[in-house]
Amino acid sequence: MFPLHRLPNICCSSGACREAEYWPMDYPQEGWLQLDLASGEDIPVELFAFSKQGVGVILMADVPLQQGSSALLMMQAHGAGLSQRPVRLCWHRPHPQDPQRQVAGLRFDPNDR
Repeated sequence: MFPLHRLPNICCSSGACREAEYWPMDYPQEGWLQLDLASGEDIPVELFAFSKQGVGVILMADVPLQQGSSALLMMQAHGAGLSQRPVRLCWHRPHPQDPQRQVAGLRFDPNDR
């Protein structure tokens, strides 16, 4: 099985993600992504790796992604409902094993603290 948490080190075109150490997750965590903040449409994602600076996600291949775009990531907060974090799309590539899906790196907004 391909180690998805190593993707930022392989395909981040800007080089910014290569500096971050990603920690793989034993089981993907469920989340949702709002790409168009005006529409409020939630796109289901699976979170597969975290770093201090961002998160790696898996989503369906037909979701249009644009590098550098802003979004809102929603995920389960342990015992506290949903957590919301503004993110920026750092990179995205086809899933290495499933043509129906794609993988993406989302960078946490440093101003959201």
